[in-house]
Amino acid sequence: MSNIMQVNLPPPSEFLIQAVRRFVNSLELDPDKKRWLDEFNNGKTNSVLHHFDSPDWLTDLVRREYQHLFPFHRLGGMIGVMKNTGPGVGCLPPHIDRSRALGVNYFLELGGAQVRTVFYDREEPIIGQSYNLTYDEVTPVEEHVSVNGWYCYNVKRCHSVEDIETTRIFVAIRLVRDSVAGDKDFEYSIDHFRKDYPDMVA
Repeated sequence: MSNIMQVNLPPPSEFLIQAVRRFVNSLELDPDKKRWLDEFNNGKTNSVLHHFDSPDWLTDLVRREYQHLFPFHRLGGMIGVMKNTGPGVGCLPPHIDRSRALGVNYFLELGGAQVRTVFYDREEPIIGQSYNLTYDEVTPVEEHVSVNGWYCYNVKRCHSVEDIETTRIFVAIRLVRDSVAGDKDFEYSIDHFRKDYPDMVA
């Protein structure tokens, strides 16, 4: 079964989009994160500058606009930024996400005409910290080029983002089951989503 699917959700409001853009424009992206990834990959990559954040104000806006659509969950918000500083196209090398098994993302900026999300033959449980791998350790099994709209991603499967030309920006909905304490649900998966919200599956 595919590791990505498009879902039927309304786009974020212009108010939410502009709030995210103002936040992104105010960021100072840490070059040490890029440097670490390039060194981890033995200098073979042009890793992007990147930042992932879950500010409270975004969670408030996401709940205001989307909570009524998700009766089985508490919602949170997340922002992702990947900025290529060149030369050439950039990437976010193979990794498994730190705090979610399911990504529900809406792209404000795609970051290029043919940016690919590549999935690999490695899957691990989410444990609260990022899990990085080199390209030599994994084999591609699936890839997708996203367009406008909402997507669900299986982010407990190792994946990378390839061919980033400019800046890729997304806003995400984080789903936490009512039975789970706290604001992170490490086990809720794309298969759970298909079962809980079949009418959203495109």
